[in-house]
Amino acid sequence: MATFTFVNSSSGSVYFTYETVRNSNGVYDSASLKAASATFSGSATFSGFTGINEDHIVKSDYIWSAVIPEGNSTLEFSPENTVPIGSVYFRGTGNLTVQNILGEESLQTLTPAELHGQGTLNSIETPFSTTTVERTSAYRYYFNGDAAVTDWNTVINAASSQAVDTFFYISTVLQTGRGSNPYDSSRLMVQYDLSGISGTITAINIPFSTTNQSTAAFDVNVYSAGTASLGGETGEYSYYKDEGSTAFSTPQTINASTSYTFSLNAAALTIANTKPTNFVIALIHEFDYTATGPSPLDTFYNCSINTAPTINFPLIISTSS
Repeated sequence: MATFTFVNSSSGSVYFTYETVRNSNGVYDSASLKAASATFSGSATFSGFTGINEDHIVKSDYIWSAVIPEGNSTLEFSPENTVPIGSVYFRGTGNLTVQNILGEESLQTLTPAELHGQGTLNSIETPFSTTTVERTSAYRYYFNGDAAVTDWNTVINAASSQAVDTFFYISTVLQTGRGSNPYDSSRLMVQYDLSGISGTITAINIPFSTTNQSTAAFDVNVYSAGTASLGGETGEYSYYKDEGSTAFSTPQTINASTSYTFSLNAAALTIANTKPTNFVIALIHEFDYTATGPSPLDTFYNCSINTAPTINFPLIISTSS
């Protein structure tokens, strides 16, 4: 993460621009560094605002520009890629002085003359790195159709599940029963320890692969399950609801025995950046999060998930210093 401090001695606002170096033809192509790219939008890319209106920033993968008010101001920027020395121009208008700070020692100070015209190249590298964090625990919490729970709202709003195990299996079905039709349904929750992660977490991806996929396709999404430790207790079934059914990603359609990746959103990254010892996610199928019971009768929606920790549910965490 780079911290930019500004001293605007002009009368009125000025502009600061951060622009990736273009190729020899003066354009960006497929080989160009996306030095201004970041995984999450809005204030999650830019943070630490002092005196700057975050709505007064325009950006693309290659350039961002901010309106700088009179006096002193600050913002922080976390890129999605390592930004090497000499890969970005810093430009400014008016009587603007800028300091680019990385950590406690690296410092680049630019005067108004150095910011005018083409500007000046960055003399500090902004690093970006990835870390793989394997799960510390995982459980399946489920209602068994044999227990004859016939009301869908009871299933999804229950304080506790009927049973818990360690099978990586997501499923639901409305089964034919004697006199009434019971539901079978499960939630999968996974826990990670983020306390040892250094720097600002700018992205989290979660890969997994499915086997024994049902013929009927269905959607699955990742949700918050809080920061309390998982112990395999039935009362943990409600953690997803207790956290306000907060989505951490966008739904994916599970329609084949293949590989998938969830990219976590700004809500997830906000919690992850508190570096909790227990960062817990829930994999929830669409019939649960839409509160619409599965149908038609005896149609199974399910998939098994490979349980190898390095294959399924490692957090691939991107950070910047």
